[in-house]
Amino acid sequence: MTEPPSPSPSPSPDLPLRVGGGEGYKTRAVRSMDPPAPGTFILRGTDPTDTTAVGGKRRIGEQLAAVKAILRANAQLNHDIYHFWGISVWAAVSADDQTWVLQHKLSAFELVSRLDASSLAEAGVHVLATGDHPHHDAVLLTLAGQPAGDDPTLLEDLVDRVATIAHTVIVNPYHQGGAS
Repeated sequence: MTEPPSPSPSPSPDLPLRVGGGEGYKTRAVRSMDPPAPGTFILRGTDPTDTTAVGGKRRIGEQLAAVKAILRANAQLNHDIYHFWGISVWAAVSADDQTWVLQHKLSAFELVSRLDASSLAEAGVHVLATGDHPHHDAVLLTLAGQPAGDDPTLLEDLVDRVATIAHTVIVNPYHQGGAS
């Protein structure tokens, strides 16, 4: 069995965070890690209707609406369980890391969005180390430095920012059916 990618070696102070856990869900906590460095791939499963974007970096019309709906649902589920708007993503520093994430964490997705961590930062989206490495949540932070969770307008802001960041959609060669 292959091992998950190694975490970043430079820890940062813990962020206090209200965490919960619904029935059947893991309790998630913030890990003490710096955000992923520029050049780190950020991966997340995407909508199968996004096939016109495979290998490209543009989304138009209905595809953008479908992707936003998936991101919104993901952030809402995260909020329902953990009390903050967050979109689940996976960090991959190397090609081996990416292969591990595609095989073990995103195998339910035929298509995966891949972007550089710096593009999220440039859009004002923070990548917070949560749960087990290499899991992260893409979040907006409040002025107090906490993941946003009480203002529904921030949900739409997060979804809009993540959906419109330049990225590449790749076909997951380890896809095993049934997106989760």
